[in-house]
Amino acid sequence: GAQAIDNAAKDRNLEFYDLKVEKNVDSVVTVLDETQNVMEFAIPCAYTNKRELAVYNYYGSEISTLTESNSKEAGTFYVDKDRKIIYLYLNHFSTIAVGYKPYYRIKCNISLGSFGGNASVTLTKENSDEKYELNNVSLDNISFSSIPKGIYSMTITWNDGVQNTLTLPFTIK
Repeated sequence: GAQAIDNAAKDRNLEFYDLKVEKNVDSVVTVLDETQNVMEFAIPCAYTNKRELAVYNYYGSEISTLTESNSKEAGTFYVDKDRKIIYLYLNHFSTIAVGYKPYYRIKCNISLGSFGGNASVTLTKENSDEKYELNNVSLDNISFSSIPKGIYSMTITWNDGVQNTLTLPFTIK
């Protein structure tokens, strides 16, 4: 199941869980992969650097994506950010994966010789329309938050009598 989920969720990092429910009747233990009742599972989850959560369930030979909802219906999940827990509501159990897009906070400073004023800084993701911009910022305290990993070009534009532009390659791994 893990490989099938990995193929379906190519743009996300994944954390895998194998869920099983055991039924114990008269000391006879049976592993269930399905129940008539919806069961709640709680998975601890730190949210630092994680965005766009998705939960995948591999059951039988099918992959389904759970729907984010606090309805507690089968096939849903709920994120409690205060408690840092993802609640899953399922009645089919097998391999589960929590997928997310990792994001990072970037802090840097740039020296442009004697220039000490403010500038504009733009990160443009390679082969994408994604742009992250800061305007009128001090170059000794550049800070971007929620940036996904990838290859970028960083363009710095400043004016010291004439408009100047510097573009540098920038990679977030």
